[in-house]
Amino acid sequence: MSSKKKSRRLPTPAVAVISVAIALAAAAFSWWQLTGYENNLLEIFAKQQDQYVQLAVDQINREADRTDEDIVENVLGSISGSSSQYWTLSKKNSLIFVKDVTDSSRYRGFSSKTYYRTHSAEAFIAGLSRGRVDHAIIDIDGREFIASGSKFSYNGHTYRLCLLTGKHVVIDQNAYLAARVNLGVTIGAVLVIFVGACIGMSLRNDAIARRLRTAEAEALELRHTVEDLNRQIMGRKRFDTARSLFALGEAPTFFGRLAAAEKYPATCVSLRFDSVSALDAFVDRARGVLDESVVRFARGSQLLLVFVGADPKTAEYALSLLGEKAMPAAADDNSGLEVEGVEDVRLAVRIEGAAAPRAVVLRRDVDWGCLAHALDLADGDMSAASEDA
Repeated sequence: MSSKKKSRRLPTPAVAVISVAIALAAAAFSWWQLTGYENNLLEIFAKQQDQYVQLAVDQINREADRTDEDIVENVLGSISGSSSQYWTLSKKNSLIFVKDVTDSSRYRGFSSKTYYRTHSAEAFIAGLSRGRVDHAIIDIDGREFIASGSKFSYNGHTYRLCLLTGKHVVIDQNAYLAARVNLGVTIGAVLVIFVGACIGMSLRNDAIARRLRTAEAEALELRHTVEDLNRQIMGRKRFDTARSLFALGEAPTFFGRLAAAEKYPATCVSLRFDSVSALDAFVDRARGVLDESVVRFARGSQLLLVFVGADPKTAEYALSLLGEKAMPAAADDNSGLEVEGVEDVRLAVRIEGAAAPRAVVLRRDVDWGCLAHALDLADGDMSAASEDA
């Protein structure tokens, strides 16, 4: 019963993701509702402003032969211009009045596009129709305005009259602002508490799970350590490499143990000496340089060195301490060996009394016959061995 209940529980990361997704969905829905309410409020204000523009157009048409100055002074002067709400009037696409006397003097005679520079403002002015008042939210100098405007004919000329009110005037100076702030704070607080509680529970469960995983990992690591020690002990019983020189016939057994322990990479170096005495002299020198990670096999005047867990650079450096640097040997008929897990390398080192070393890098378990061929190990009896020095 308990196992079934445990399997049906969602993992804590999934719980956290779902809780955040729910909170984001609730926040998006709340924002959509507030935005819709705000747009409705702006629409109501814009329609009221449209009526005011229509009233101004009717007042201009009520008397004939008004001059532009008369229209500005007697009709548009009813609203004192400010940065938040003002009139604009253009005649034949040339500005006559903008906001106040100062701005009017600056823009007088210029095209309407000089003031209505943005795409939204330009589209609004171009879309004004005769006999009706249109409205839109436009951008002027980085500020949003509720624009109401109309195009009409007067004394044989085409005029465009617009009333602009800053959007913030409607939003920020309304009871809606207080309601929006209060509602936003309330929704935000509830969502933060909801997400915080879910994440807190998730973190608590994660902490418990981490402690369990850590205990399991420590137990597994301890078991592997014990197994590695056992394998090392068993291997050292037969291959004590510190001072031993093994018969080449023991090499297949050694490589079998190497594969079981997975101690890769392993760099194998074959050295063919001029004589057995030259090999013995090299082995004597190697005891003071090479550590127990280098396993040594010999048969006659041929020596095989296995650098366990070492790359070719490490092997080359170790051999350079016993010889001298030299150009790598040129490739021969055995070069380009295509055996999976075996990489043919050339060592830039020369050992006194020996031919150029042959070397390969093992990346995985390889058949001994392939390896012997790659290292150019001589055929023949592989039973002879040199004993512990």
